[in-house]
Amino acid sequence: MAQEKDKLIARKARLHPGLVLAYSLFVTFLVLIGILWAIKIHEEINGSYALLERDARKIELAERMQTAILLRLAHLHEAFASSDPFERDEMIQKLYTLAAQYRRARDELLQLMDTPEERDLLRQLDAAARQAEPATNEVADLIQSDASPRRIRKALVAARRVRTRMIDLLGRLVDLEQQINSRAISRGQTQLEHFRRFTLITGALVILFSLLLALMTRRTLQSHQRNMAIEALTDPLTELPNRRCVLEQINEAIESARNQHRHHVLLY
Repeated sequence: MAQEKDKLIARKARLHPGLVLAYSLFVTFLVLIGILWAIKIHEEINGSYALLERDARKIELAERMQTAILLRLAHLHEAFASSDPFERDEMIQKLYTLAAQYRRARDELLQLMDTPEERDLLRQLDAAARQAEPATNEVADLIQSDASPRRIRKALVAARRVRTRMIDLLGRLVDLEQQINSRAISRGQTQLEHFRRFTLITGALVILFSLLLALMTRRTLQSHQRNMAIEALTDPLTELPNRRCVLEQINEAIESARNQHRHHVLLY
């Protein structure tokens, strides 16, 4: 009898199916949003890493081009300062080798350019290179033809001026790539912070709604228990107090009082 009563109370204490369905859909919706956002964050982080590697390669190529320009200037000065014709020819031959290295780095750098600022700097660099190459060749020709030192110095100054501009442009390109790297890192950190906040808010909402659902279930169960107790004390036909239940409650009260006050005369 007691088991049937407990089953009846549990069956009546069940929440409305629509409420349970709404709660399940809400939790599922939050979980799906979290999964989709996690996938998006993962893709953006991978994209940021790829961008960082790409920019690091650009910086490496720009620095390689700077080194080639500086070495070409150094070899020009060495050739001008040397009195050995074979050493001069060797220094001038190195100019062409460095020029080939510069062009290879420049071609690879061109393929990696993907912003208007980078392309603009590369256009300025190409314009400066078109001016610097004839000036460099002129210095080499003057050295090989044993021109006057004054004339060679004048050509060296002109070549150094243009090459210095190229080095400055490459320095600006390196600074630009570092700024792009900083923005990518900052953007990735911001996305991670947003995802962390979303996860905390989602977890808090799920816990809150779970507590509310548990509280509603508890209150519903208590309400049905009270109703069952009232129904047990009332005769369903006459709606009057059930005599047997009242007597049982009185006897239970007497037994409880007797156990607590064993020597009270009125209980015997």
